[in-house]
Amino acid sequence: MPSCTRSAACVGRSGRKAYAYFTFRRDKVLTDIAAKRLSAIREFTSFGSGFRIAMRDLQIRGAGNLLGQSQHGHMEAVGYEMYVKLLNQAIAAEKGEAVQADKSDCLIDITVDAYIPEKYIPDAAGRIEAYKRIAAIDDRPGADDVLDELADRYGPVPKSVQGLIDISLVRVVAAKLGIYEITQNRDTLILYSDKLDLATLKPLLKDMGRRLLVNASGKPYLSVRILPGEKPLDVMNAVFDKMAELERPQ
Repeated sequence: MPSCTRSAACVGRSGRKAYAYFTFRRDKVLTDIAAKRLSAIREFTSFGSGFRIAMRDLQIRGAGNLLGQSQHGHMEAVGYEMYVKLLNQAIAAEKGEAVQADKSDCLIDITVDAYIPEKYIPDAAGRIEAYKRIAAIDDRPGADDVLDELADRYGPVPKSVQGLIDISLVRVVAAKLGIYEITQNRDTLILYSDKLDLATLKPLLKDMGRRLLVNASGKPYLSVRILPGEKPLDVMNAVFDKMAELERPQ
């Protein structure tokens, strides 16, 4: 028999372990897709990896054109999360519905510790999974669920992880308010939005006084001064609460 290159995958049911072998001629040139699929099989070898393999295959071949007859896709070109976002927008457009604000549209660059320490989750795969769970948070109950899960699996949640969850929640609220970028310049927070209405913001300007300024020309923004002892996230949430209150029907 000609020499072969072999890849093995661990399969089975319940407590029984079995193996599946995939062979090909050593001098055979594999297609790019075939090479990626074999790589996925080699990478995900532990029990319970079937879902990961299926997701990797979905990324490789694409999910198909859900709104038409042809079956093709280019998910790998934009990534799974972006693909799902674009797909949801396309479905909403086909239905004639308004596209919902997405927190991924809001960029935040402020002075807050927001990361997962390696000492807290030593396993790289575990950290990536935790980052994805935190990025998917879309409301306070969801954030509480993630906090409880992390505490159960890894122990008390560090401040930097709490900061990461707080940032994820801030992005949700900011996107709903039409704010697409938030930056910090020393003791000033700058909130950029294309939906600033001076008439609506008058009560907020009156309430916060000189620490809050609005620039409606050029690249419109709302700037808020951080007072000594205040935390950027607390100031931001206070402004969001007031803006949300002003948008509610009287």
